Amino acid sequence: DDLQFNGIVIGIEENQLSSNSFSISPNPSSDFITVKFNDETVFPVDVLIYNCIGTIISKNSFLSQSNVLNISHWNKGIYTLQVRNEKSILN
Repeated sequence: DDLQFNGIVIGIEENQLSSNSFSISPNPSSDFITVKFNDETVFPVDVLIYNCIGTIISKNSFLSQSNVLNISHWNKGIYTLQVRNEKSILN
């Protein structure tokens, strides 16, 4: 079972999200949070925020590296973020 290629072989560079692709600060917060993405992030990036029972309470699409969200109207609690772009999803 030999595999041979004749001609030009083209590779595709993958850009996948990882836990160091973005940061959220301050944590904890009660008014605003800043979501920052690193230089290698492929935009647009969707950020979905879920409450503790799994309901989506916020969905935002970002096109830049630094973004501010107003969370002052959210109930106190713990929230889960899902960050995704055309290449990958990170929970």
